[in-house]
Amino acid sequence: GVTALNPFYGYPAAINRPTGERGPELTDPSCYFDVATQRWFHVVLTLDVQPTGPNAGAFLGPNHLDIAVSQTSSPVGLWTIYKIAVQDDGTGTPATPDHGCTLTPAGKGHGPCFGDYPHIGADANGFYITTNEYSFFGPEFKAAQIYALPKRALAANIALVPVTQFDTTDAVRGKQAG
Repeated sequence: GVTALNPFYGYPAAINRPTGERGPELTDPSCYFDVATQRWFHVVLTLDVQPTGPNAGAFLGPNHLDIAVSQTSSPVGLWTIYKIAVQDDGTGTPATPDHGCTLTPAGKGHGPCFGDYPHIGADANGFYITTNEYSFFGPEFKAAQIYALPKRALAANIALVPVTQFDTTDAVRGKQAG
């Protein structure tokens, strides 16, 4: 049957109508079937929100990419879930890099970045996700971020899969490498 994204990824419902409690906001889903590994890959951007109280549903800043990988070639079976923190403000587990995103529309203070509009792709060895990084609460675009993961490790549903992040900030700002 049909499953909403929040329970699929193990989160509370986007809104619990009787209690008013809010679950995280999941957005920008993408799905890919990899013929070589016979696995489905599904990715969403997850935005943490205030679950209760007068500000229920307000964005908190932490955000992450959630990756679901099917455990068989069937999309209706079990899936393994992975999370990559993308707020890039020096927080998270493990800690993200700090890309200096601003906290206010006026460009003041230090706050989280936002890994917007994830896109996915794969080749013989890797599974890749790109995001457009913006300041979550401020005005600026930072750069594209690329996350590379070993495709066969994901397909094998290994518990801890390494991820390499490529930050293109210097390319956006016109700086030369070296």
